[in-house]
Amino acid sequence: MKQRSQFFGKTAFTLIELLVVIAIIAILAAMLLPALARSKAKAQGIVCINNMKQLNLAWLLYAGDFGDHVPLNPAGSSSDDVGVPGGVCNAWVAGWEQYAPNSTTDNTNTLFLVSPNYQQYGSIGYYLKNAGVYHCPGDKTSDPKYGPRVRSCSMNCMVGYTDASGNYNIDGDVANYEIYRKSSDFKKLSPSNAFVFLDEQASSIDDGWFLLDPAGYNPTGNTSSLQVRNLPAVYHNLCSSFGMADGHAEIHKWLSSKFANLFGDTQYSSISSSGNAGQDLNSGYTDIYWLVSHATTIK
Repeated sequence: MKQRSQFFGKTAFTLIELLVVIAIIAILAAMLLPALARSKAKAQGIVCINNMKQLNLAWLLYAGDFGDHVPLNPAGSSSDDVGVPGGVCNAWVAGWEQYAPNSTTDNTNTLFLVSPNYQQYGSIGYYLKNAGVYHCPGDKTSDPKYGPRVRSCSMNCMVGYTDASGNYNIDGDVANYEIYRKSSDFKKLSPSNAFVFLDEQASSIDDGWFLLDPAGYNPTGNTSSLQVRNLPAVYHNLCSSFGMADGHAEIHKWLSSKFANLFGDTQYSSISSSGNAGQDLNSGYTDIYWLVSHATTIK
């Protein structure tokens, strides 16, 4: 028995040795986890790019079937249904999403996205059929009552521009800027530089209309009238995904981390240089100008 205990005593790990091993494992994990997180974000970005390409293709196919007219992109509201039977006008996508803690079945209704019942009301879902295309894998937001939200994407308000009644009235804020109601309307701003689709921040997404205020953007760097309305989603290492009018998709990396942090969980109806988060808005002026200059241009 004495010899046996001595044998086991020689082969066992001491407490110090175990602590050293655990420390080494912890150090390796700390080194590997950021790399794994970056790899995961990159993989999600690839899926997002594919989603944007499919949305682009559906948008182009729609225009091909309707005499070059792109899908209508109205400014809806929670009370003015668009893209549905009996709604005020047609729309490329139906439904009005709400941000938590608000709850609505629109947050989880995939029928609004791909059901053939909405094709006659302007939906592009007929060309897609896969509801997953509308959702970024990096978007983990969930309706507090009904579950994961199903749409992350919106359409540039300058594309398919119309008011909530389906009229082509030109609002004064955008009167001096290009409006794109046909795929052939991209003139000064080339289709390869103009975004149609993007993933919108969960705190600002509601209808399918991504609101921009081009009058507030000045390439000279004057930030006195800067205003961000709707916000792009940043789910991929300070990057956002965009689907462009020529059919390609790309991931854009924001230069200012402060500006990108505006796209967090805080809900803003708008952000001005003199209001909420104004300092961070001004620090990200180059990013803001990139956004609007890829949405439209002065006529």
